[in-house]
Amino acid sequence: MDVRRSGFERLCLSRFRPAGFVAKPTASLVASLRETGFHDPMSVVPGSDGKYEIITGPDVWVAAGLASLYEVLVIVREDLSDEDVEAVVRDSYGVAKTNPIHEAETFEAQRYEFGNSGAPIPIAKLARLTGHSRSYVAHSLRLLKLPSGVQEMLLDGSLTPGQARPLLRLKSTREILSLANRIIRDGLSARAIESEVSGEVREPRLRPVRSNSDIQSEPEEKSADILKLERDVSSSVGAEVSIDSSQLTIQYHGNYEILDGILERLGYKPGF
Repeated sequence: MDVRRSGFERLCLSRFRPAGFVAKPTASLVASLRETGFHDPMSVVPGSDGKYEIITGPDVWVAAGLASLYEVLVIVREDLSDEDVEAVVRDSYGVAKTNPIHEAETFEAQRYEFGNSGAPIPIAKLARLTGHSRSYVAHSLRLLKLPSGVQEMLLDGSLTPGQARPLLRLKSTREILSLANRIIRDGLSARAIESEVSGEVREPRLRPVRSNSDIQSEPEEKSADILKLERDVSSSVGAEVSIDSSQLTIQYHGNYEILDGILERLGYKPGF
């Protein structure tokens, strides 16, 4: 085992961490690190891109960042197999998946609890400290803007975050609750909810009679290969995709949350 000092930015959470894991350092831990510094080393293993994955003490790592410590003590474990690392991480990180509302409440508390003079830290900084993307944290926090009745549906698992977030675009609590109940009753998918919230579900309208020239100018019917490609790309970017002979169109329906997710999947990282 090799005990050494490591720059904070060279550490990251383990790839074996449970889904939905959120580090929850206490205010007293942050205060202690600010006053006395970092004494007890964390265990890490070599990861990718020259970084080290934390296998014990993820809460301490986040607390160290909030305490503005730029170096921490680590024990580099190069003698562990992936199975050993996974077992240690399971014990250290915990296995229970965090409910989306509890996760959002944790993020919100961390922003204000560790901000200077009561001011919240930026979402981008909190995301960096907790090992998540900025959009992940921002989307999580948006759930707290939903009416309490919808938050209860998220707490008991009746709704998923993907089903609930589009509801934020509705204007009234009554509309939100009405559609939320219908989502549960009819089992609406996230895409169907997006379409309805965007006003795309309309009564069919009579089409005018078209001339032969109009009919001849219509685009050719898409092949099965193109239709399959549209489905595959849509699944990849998380949005509706249309492909024709001259362009590929990605629909985000004016929803910047969807656009943010598309850009993130395409590899765009805003310089926050």
